[in-house]
Amino acid sequence: MTPITLCDLSDSMPYHADHYLVGNVNVFILAGTMSTTFTMWWLLLVFAKHPDTIQARIQREIDEVVGSERRPTWEDRKQLPYTLACIWEVERWKTAAPLGLARE
Repeated sequence: MTPITLCDLSDSMPYHADHYLVGNVNVFILAGTMSTTFTMWWLLLVFAKHPDTIQARIQREIDEVVGSERRPTWEDRKQLPYTLACIWEVERWKTAAPLGLARE
């Protein structure tokens, strides 16, 4: 069995040209970064609107669990229920890719 490479495909299928491959990779990268960007943007807006309640409570929770001597780790998320709940609520409320029906 002979392996097929992208070069072999491009000869027989002109729509598999390099510029299409580059374009598709760019779409995947952009789609992944935009959803994260939108979530962070909405979180920052919520924090700005509620600095004495939501932002202060999240900051207090992070300070208690992580402190100021180190960076947060993936394992810290188990001890940050309010922070995660706020992130999930923003993702539900202002989703970057709506897939279902609106809630009443």
